[in-house]
Amino acid sequence: MSFTTAGDDFPEPKNQYFIDLMKGSWVEALAPQTGLPQWNLLDPNSTDGSVVMDTEANKPVGRLPSDIALRVTRLYAEVANKYAADEKLFLDDFALTFEKLLALGASGVGVQGGNWRWKGFNGTWEGYGKDAAINQLK
Repeated sequence: MSFTTAGDDFPEPKNQYFIDLMKGSWVEALAPQTGLPQWNLLDPNSTDGSVVMDTEANKPVGRLPSDIALRVTRLYAEVANKYAADEKLFLDDFALTFEKLLALGASGVGVQGGNWRWKGFNGTWEGYGKDAAINQLK
């Protein structure tokens, strides 16, 4: 399954994951490969119960049980609703949190094992580590 219709790319708007999660209608399904539960996003324009598909990968847009927990657990749902309503809030929080994750030891992100620091969602990656100087010359 895909998490958005954009597949592995960030969709437009960037908070589409939360918009779909909180405002969409979901139907329980089983993952074809494992038989484990997942939820598929119902197509709001369909009259036959069709689900929304990631047209590039030809997979249904879906969620795992842990994703649905964000929707049905009161404290998590409060945050998810805020992100669904405010793309800028989501992007600001994402940038800060992602940078913290990298700073706390997410090494090996670069091709040759260098570290990278996120410079804001619309910014760039800034490298440091053994391969950063070489990459900046390219």
